[in-house]
Amino acid sequence: SRPISEVNQSPGSFPSLRSLLEDRPHTLSDLSLPDGLVAELGDLLEGLNAYSRVLGGPIAYRQRDALLNMVTLAEKHGLSDILTKSTVVDIGLRSCVVPKWQGSTHAGLGALRGAIAFLLEIDSDASEITPEIARSRIPNCRYPRTTEKLIGMLEQAIDLGYFDSW
Repeated sequence: SRPISEVNQSPGSFPSLRSLLEDRPHTLSDLSLPDGLVAELGDLLEGLNAYSRVLGGPIAYRQRDALLNMVTLAEKHGLSDILTKSTVVDIGLRSCVVPKWQGSTHAGLGALRGAIAFLLEIDSDASEITPEIARSRIPNCRYPRTTEKLIGMLEQAIDLGYFDSW
């Protein structure tokens, strides 16, 4: 391993990534939020919140703010050439929202299926969602990482009678 002084002196291969990692806004007001982002993420989180309340508690302002930070900083630092906004939101949902979801009740299983149906934009009865049906819809999904994780949790619930995100 090289000494830290050498690492700091070497030119970064991804200047945008380095600048992103050095950017530490303290509040949302320190960011210049893109037009419509709060409403867009608000709609998404409001839709998921109906299920989240049963799965581990409501989606809180810290989770919302983390997603706003992620999307805004990715855009600000030019990472949109590498990651689309949907991909950044997907990573944020997977890492900031889903980790507290767990359950072992019939209501929890229903909420998990409902969240999967919501992310896949399936209008039919969520109780009919199976892992096979859900996986077949992932190629057209805006948030495939999160959806794939939820499908794994659904499989765990079916096999073991409980589910968690770990």
